[in-house]
Amino acid sequence: MANTATIPTSTKQAWQNRATPTTDTYKLALYTSAGTLGAGSTVYTTSGEVTGTNYTAGGITLTGATVSTSGTLAYIDFADATFVNVTFTGATHALIYNTSKSNEIVAIVALDATYSPTAQNLQITMPAPGATAVVRIS
Repeated sequence: MANTATIPTSTKQAWQNRATPTTDTYKLALYTSAGTLGAGSTVYTTSGEVTGTNYTAGGITLTGATVSTSGTLAYIDFADATFVNVTFTGATHALIYNTSKSNEIVAIVALDATYSPTAQNLQITMPAPGATAVVRIS
């Protein structure tokens, strides 16, 4: 067997465990297209965050954090999240951030549509664990 230049899966999982420990508290906030989140963003911000009835700045707490591997991929997964009885306009992106680490950003995610619920529950369905997990190191 020839040598393969790679980062070992165990190293990827160790990085993921250090970066996103499952004992930390994570939140999910929603943003409009007016937001300026991107690769240079480092911490949660209210700039561009949706506002409305029953939506609290900072979003909601995520549960079910799990760090694991699938083949050579390391990932963190969360349970689906529900904003209850909310009214707001134009959510296009979600921000996952770690409140246990001074609100450091874990991921900025483009939603599959623009959401404008009116007195409705809005469920954010997380991708399946593994290759499609929302936060992954391949």
